[in-house]
Amino acid sequence: MDAQSARIGFIGFGNMASAMAKGLIECAGIEGSHICACAAHFDSLVERCEPLGIRAFKSPAEVVENCDLVVISVKPSLVGEVLSPVREALREKAVISVAAGLLFDFYEDLLGAGSHHLSTIPNTPIAVGCGVIACEQKHSLATDEWETFTGLFDGIALPLRAICSRPPAPSPGAAPPSPPCSWSRWQTAA
Repeated sequence: MDAQSARIGFIGFGNMASAMAKGLIECAGIEGSHICACAAHFDSLVERCEPLGIRAFKSPAEVVENCDLVVISVKPSLVGEVLSPVREALREKAVISVAAGLLFDFYEDLLGAGSHHLSTIPNTPIAVGCGVIACEQKHSLATDEWETFTGLFDGIALPLRAICSRPPAPSPGAAPPSPPCSWSRWQTAA
């Protein structure tokens, strides 16, 4: 899956998801038609999506069906409830979480062993290509999924000095980790 041709879906489309989508379109050159989203309030979702050319859907199932990489951006307390009905479909996708405080073990339990997921914490300046994304070191993305993720978001996050004292431990099926201090645009959290 190539970053420029990847189909990206947002489950939840509040301020953070909108900022990410805007940055991807306006700063990273991703076509709005390659992005879709769903949210609890469909009318306000349509208002946020239309100016950017993003496709608005009424359900998480529609989003998952129409994308390669799924960004989970609902409130942390709602993640389990929202993802449970699409749990099986998500096993075929790369799942990127921006729900604060929900880390690898939470998603491994929710989505099941063998699922592909990464927990992150971005900030809203990502909308103008000046954001920061902190990534949990432990993840289960395959090599091509990791490369797609970094290819997409590298264009909208500022370079950081990685905080590290040890390299990340590989997860089963995960991309072989690079030493975090060599990453030019990613901060890692232990």
